Amino acid sequence: MELNDKETAELIRGELKKPRGPFSWVTDGAGYKQHMRFVKHRNEKWEIWANNGGTWKSFCVDYADRLEGGEIQ
Repeated sequence: MELNDKETAELIRGELKKPRGPFSWVTDGAGYKQHMRFVKHRNEKWEIWANNGGTWKSFCVDYADRLEGGEIQ
């Protein structure tokens, strides 16, 4: 089942509140297309984000906000 952008954003925020294993993704359960969108974004933006002092959690929250706001293609 593929979640829409709003559902995926809610899922990401919820996943960040739970303990997660080292091989889990915040997009587990969102569907393949949503997961691949997140991976693409991570591959393009994570290094810049981390080098500017950003945390993984803040990166994921920012992604969820942008996804829900229609900024992620």
